[in-house]
Amino acid sequence: MSDRADYYKKLRTRASNLRTELDDGIQAFMTVDRRVDEIGKADFDEPGELSTTDYDDLKTCVEKVLFYARMAEKASNDHISELDRELRNLGLEPLSGNA
Repeated sequence: MSDRADYYKKLRTRASNLRTELDDGIQAFMTVDRRVDEIGKADFDEPGELSTTDYDDLKTCVEKVLFYARMAEKASNDHISELDRELRNLGLEPLSGNA
């Protein structure tokens, strides 16, 4: 196997690992988003409850994290597709999964 093929396989593995970590992060922040929604069900009139303004800020921040994480995931997927194409151009089968 050529050095170039080894290089692309190494890049593909790294990109796949990144995609896995992004998926894990998105799943975690989806759980955070649900928890924020739970907090938002309070009356906002009792001592110790999150104010409406703070709730809105928290909700916005979590939604933005999810939006940008999904953008990063798309970029990662596009990068993996490019690497798979290069591997095919070298006559190799693209790696599957996290390989």
